[in-house]
Amino acid sequence: MDASLTPSDWTSLVAQCPELGQMPFSLQTGARLRVAEQGDVLFREGGRPQAMLFVISGELRLVRVSREGAEIVLQRSNAGFIAEATHESPQYRGDIVAAAATCYVAFPLDVFEATLRVDPLFRQSWIDRLAGEVRKLREQCERLGLRGAGNRIVHFIESEGTQGAIRLKQSRAAWAGQLGLTREALHRALARLSSQGAIEVDGRVIRLAR
Repeated sequence: MDASLTPSDWTSLVAQCPELGQMPFSLQTGARLRVAEQGDVLFREGGRPQAMLFVISGELRLVRVSREGAEIVLQRSNAGFIAEATHESPQYRGDIVAAAATCYVAFPLDVFEATLRVDPLFRQSWIDRLAGEVRKLREQCERLGLRGAGNRIVHFIESEGTQGAIRLKQSRAAWAGQLGLTREALHRALARLSSQGAIEVDGRVIRLAR
């Protein structure tokens, strides 16, 4: 699917993803709603950037392939923008791939850049967003440096959650990859933390025990 968005469509998307409410009217009018199937490659490394992508549901990944043929995940997005540096680069720095069936909004790159230049409120919100992404990357580097799956899980809940709890927006397998763990290691660690009374697991909600 590749469709333009009506005002009603946009209202529905903002209800689902409040961050889209910050998008100026100039970006709303040119946005396209698209759907990708699992495994689809949206853009290739080295290609010329054409759009800024905002994930509504599913998961997009920015990936590269090592010399040994292993996939290196540079970024995951289950909600929000991916490859934010695109608008400052003459080419994509990796492939953008759908890790699951994904619904996303594509903003034309030229319109996005023009809006940043002329809209100070949007420019400041974008700067604030990039600062937040830097903070998340620092926390991720700190988390991946921790020894033990349990420590990484607790760190994730403390840094990414609200009031000591998180609601997973991705699959357990995707979360395991984000933590630098196998799915089996994540499952064992959750079971161990739960049996120790350190966490409480209720479906997609995981909270630290008080």
